[in-house]
Amino acid sequence: MKKELDEKLQARFLWLKRPELERDREYEYVPGYTIYENWGFSEVSDGWYELIYKLCEEIETAYGNENRPIDMILQQVKSKFGHLCWYYSIPGHEQGVHAIDSVRGQGIRLYPKRDENSFENQIAEIVSRYEKLSRIFCESCGSDKAELRTERPYFRWVSTLCEECKNKRIRSYHERDIEKDELID
Repeated sequence: MKKELDEKLQARFLWLKRPELERDREYEYVPGYTIYENWGFSEVSDGWYELIYKLCEEIETAYGNENRPIDMILQQVKSKFGHLCWYYSIPGHEQGVHAIDSVRGQGIRLYPKRDENSFENQIAEIVSRYEKLSRIFCESCGSDKAELRTERPYFRWVSTLCEECKNKRIRSYHERDIEKDELID
């Protein structure tokens, strides 16, 4: 996600505010901080901005309805196998493993929750719903008419794209091939 959109989310949802980290190199990992605190939303594309915004609104509403301060600790936000992954913990319900994935895109998602009617379970259901919704929203433009795209060689990673963005990606791939051929000639 572009830095401006990341900063916009942090400005609107203060519980997303990341610390200013001192680094020797731009993308150097700073130990002692979560992946989110290190890199924010850089592992997702701009098209999911609205989806993430609405997810954050629902999380805020749930905490507000319980008159609780937001204590969610965001561990990492990324796209994996073309789906949004929102890894987090809630104090007292920390976990070391958030998901067990397979190469085929199937896997087991683990959420920090307790009994069926607990607040932690309510938050887990909100997060799960938005992770599932990401399967129909284009990572690039945000259209709600997207599908998983896996066509090789155009897609090195599984992506969720609408038809228009898929075709742009394929055109871009072919243009790079033409440029390579021209360099060789």
